[in-house]
Amino acid sequence: MSRKIFPRMRSYSLGKLCRNLGIPIHDRHRAAGDARATVELLKLLLDNDDGDHLNNALNQRSKEATLPPNLDKSAYDSLPELTGIYYMHDNNGKVIYVGKAKDIKSRINSHFLDHSPAKLRMKKEIADLSYMITGSELLALVVESAEIKNHFPTYNRSQKYTGNAYVLCQFEDQEGIIHLEIAKKQKYLQGPVAAFSNVVKARNFLSHLVSEYNLCAKYCGLQTVSSECFDAQLGICKGICKKEEDPKAYNTRVKKALSSFILETGTYAILEKGRHRNERSFLLVEEGQYCGYGFFDESSQINSVDDLRDIVISQKHNSDIQHIIQAAIRKKRSTDILYFKDEAPA
Repeated sequence: MSRKIFPRMRSYSLGKLCRNLGIPIHDRHRAAGDARATVELLKLLLDNDDGDHLNNALNQRSKEATLPPNLDKSAYDSLPELTGIYYMHDNNGKVIYVGKAKDIKSRINSHFLDHSPAKLRMKKEIADLSYMITGSELLALVVESAEIKNHFPTYNRSQKYTGNAYVLCQFEDQEGIIHLEIAKKQKYLQGPVAAFSNVVKARNFLSHLVSEYNLCAKYCGLQTVSSECFDAQLGICKGICKKEEDPKAYNTRVKKALSSFILETGTYAILEKGRHRNERSFLLVEEGQYCGYGFFDESSQINSVDDLRDIVISQKHNSDIQHIIQAAIRKKRSTDILYFKDEAPA
């Protein structure tokens, strides 16, 4: 209430409020002394409550009590219950948090109801809210990732870094067996099949492939051994490292593993819902590189990639967005992906 009724004070702790408002405190930090000072402060607030802040705070439906102290209620009330991304700003307008949601208003309210130490610190700094409606959850994911890297918000912990320091590569040995290897990006200028911001993410991802497709940990660079890999004893590896499996059969599984996540190298658009009924959104990928997103009227004829280039909102390609698009491709029906230059997969 003090922030609402006496704005722009340097501090709203009990001691500094009382000092600035001329309220004496006897026996400071003792229960009785602090309680008397709080009573005097409440009386002063009620005498100066021209905005009916007390009644608003007591009204459960008003959400006044749960809102950040520096946020105007009208900023919350104007939020849409639609899919998109949202921004939280401090007093200087700086973006301190970016998020995405199917229901922007509901998601932001869940932040305000969270009483964890980090969220309480963030609430003290929130002075304004803004948002962007995307209509599509996939588009919201991609734009959120890009905006976190663009604004580098204080309270976003993930997806801040744009660097792809490590890559997953493949090569074939003299026996025709396909190997997978994690390496620093500078080592392989051509041929990487995936990029990662750090080696832990890369190894975790590769370990998942080894387990799911019964690949050889030795031939995937996860185990440095002179003989067969340890997984051969557990049945995870089918014995390619002991020459007990045909290289063609092993390579088939490697290719299947790669095809499950590789961002296709063609030029295509992933089509999504728009912001309203008569609109579509799209993500544009050219030669395997994410280029950006955009919107078009559902009645429009898209005959070539140039039609989308004219309306695309340019974005940078990075490993986080690469993984988002890869996951989307695995779930998409072929009718949701528009291929150009006759590069649709067989």
